[in-house]
Amino acid sequence: MMIPGFTAEASVYRTTSYYQLSAVLATDVGGRVSPAVPKGTFCVPDPDCPSGFSKLQCTGFDPDSCRETGICCTPPPPPPPRPNCGSSEGQAPCADGTCHNGLHLDWNSGLGQHRCTAQCGNLHQRACRTRYPVPGGMRSRYHCYNHTILYGYGSTANPDHCMCIPNTYDNDETDVSDDSGLCISAKARGGDIPEPPDEDKPDEEPK
Repeated sequence: MMIPGFTAEASVYRTTSYYQLSAVLATDVGGRVSPAVPKGTFCVPDPDCPSGFSKLQCTGFDPDSCRETGICCTPPPPPPPRPNCGSSEGQAPCADGTCHNGLHLDWNSGLGQHRCTAQCGNLHQRACRTRYPVPGGMRSRYHCYNHTILYGYGSTANPDHCMCIPNTYDNDETDVSDDSGLCISAKARGGDIPEPPDEDKPDEEPK
């Protein structure tokens, strides 16, 4: 069906016919048609430029508002491909130890390896735990994210006793434990335990 001034897919053509900017139009349930031309300046194909592209400026949201600027440009590089590591629940992290899609790095005791998970590090969840080598064994480090801070109760050496609670002290996005291997924040805040109890044993034997 043709509508005067519009088609199901409208295009803005350069007068020399070298390129076009497609503008897909959206129709709502009432039958009204509104153009989907984005407003702004865009880098579009232009063989007259050394880079092969020039700027097209659209001051409104319809094709008629677009004009050529004659200014050559270089389009931004395409986004990098989504990593196939550390991006799903229980998946191993990427080679640099990172996780994606809102997942956090956590030590999986059953596997004896780090995994990516959404089951730790968020509000009212246990803190995420990572392990790193120290002389004579391994040590734990705890992490909280999304404006939460570490809260240890009972034995602060027990990973299950390290929780993430709301951060009401400052605007820090994350919180991480100190080098003690216990659930004690590296940043002193009210309520932190000044010294670990004698029965806590932060260092662990290598596994």
